[in-house]
Amino acid sequence: MKMGLLFGSWKNRQNRVTRRAKPTTHHAPLALEGLEDRTVLSTMAGLPAPLVSSAPDANIHINAHVNTPPVGHGGSVHGNANASLNSSQALQSLETDAATTLNTLSTSLTPLITQLGQATSGTDLSTTLAQIQSTLSSATGSLNGIAQLLPEFAHGNLKQTADTLSSALKDFTKSLNSVSDTLSVIGSQASTLTGSALTDTTSSLTTLLTNVGTNASTLSSSLNSLAGSTTDNSTQLLNTVTSAVNSSLSNVASNLTALTGALVGTTASSPDQAQQLLNSVLKDVNDSVGTVTNSLNTIAGILPQVSKLPVSDAQQVLTSALSGVTSNLDSISGSLSTLAGQLPTTLGPTLNGTSELVGNALNDISSNLDTLSGSLNALAGMVPSLSKSTLKETTRILDDILPNTTSQVNSLLGSVNLAGLASNLTGSVTGDTTQLVDQLFALLSQELGSVGGLLGGTQGLVGNLGSDLGGLLGSTQGLVGSLGSDLGNSLNNL
Repeated sequence: MKMGLLFGSWKNRQNRVTRRAKPTTHHAPLALEGLEDRTVLSTMAGLPAPLVSSAPDANIHINAHVNTPPVGHGGSVHGNANASLNSSQALQSLETDAATTLNTLSTSLTPLITQLGQATSGTDLSTTLAQIQSTLSSATGSLNGIAQLLPEFAHGNLKQTADTLSSALKDFTKSLNSVSDTLSVIGSQASTLTGSALTDTTSSLTTLLTNVGTNASTLSSSLNSLAGSTTDNSTQLLNTVTSAVNSSLSNVASNLTALTGALVGTTASSPDQAQQLLNSVLKDVNDSVGTVTNSLNTIAGILPQVSKLPVSDAQQVLTSALSGVTSNLDSISGSLSTLAGQLPTTLGPTLNGTSELVGNALNDISSNLDTLSGSLNALAGMVPSLSKSTLKETTRILDDILPNTTSQVNSLLGSVNLAGLASNLTGSVTGDTTQLVDQLFALLSQELGSVGGLLGGTQGLVGNLGSDLGGLLGSTQGLVGSLGSDLGNSLNNL
């Protein structure tokens, strides 16, 4: 690969301007107005009142000695440049809390996985799935709370460290949300499952949740190791972030495999059920693909730091990141392609046009991720022979292709959501007009499909299609005319 084409360098974030402390000896209690019932931090020496996390269920405790001004409305923390805030110690405590939360998640899933294997009916399965979702929700709340606090307790050189860790933890919680979405899809079908179908479903879920527990345990170990470090080790930090990204992508890969497995042999029995199933699947796809793009952006965010490492350390970080990302992207891409092929059967004849439109967009997302995986794999092959100069070129190339791919994928994800919006707008159409609407969806699918994986410059095309759909549907009498106008306006406003 030619590496002469370099791209724009990373733009450093500006550090938040800290306020000067007033020379007072006593501080007023923290302002708690506007905050609802939330789990609070344990009291610290020098802190007049507990600090409240903005995320529900965040069970966090800081063991550092802190003197800080009052927290204003909304729970935002403003650092004091002259305060005795030990940022390093505070961050270590938060890292330990995150590790504990992840370990608790892993150990809590173990008996629930066993319970899944013992399910003998759809009712048993539904009960266990609800317990698992509650466990995932609790972990997500705690991790989101920690992720929000990390940047607030960091100052100076530690600010970037805290921002990076915060982003990585948020990626992991998004992956847990996608897993919960799949559990919801399966739960909606649980009452109909018996015999081999029930056994296959519980087996698929066991594989998914075992992987989630393993990933949580792996990330917990990385965070504990980072928190226990007595030196400012950039390589260890970047390896922890890489571990979080790979764990998040692994969760998504396993999740989409479970989703496609659950949809095998499933066909909606009515238009209403087809629409509900479509909405559930689209939510799952949004959270899953959103986790992928966020995780890729997190990798892009650490590249400036990687480029400054000694070559041997940079090789270690890049090898771990690129190998983990490519293997997970391959699995994710394959599942999205499989899902695209399943939709016509799963949604049934009433949503043929919608399934075609969504399927084309999913195939385009899959194609983009495949292309990225190939590029990353090629770069990974060059990592062992990197020098200091080629390291900088490699990180600059990565800093270009990762954001470009996420931008394209997010645009394609928008077309998936467009199909869901249009399908809901036309969901009440009945009789002969159903066939007309379905044909229009097929037409829209063909037109959008002609642009392939690149949506740049198609805004006008979508607007014109919106006008055409609005005009054509508007010629139909009564309800369909109104729906056509709404659909046309919705498309034109994109």
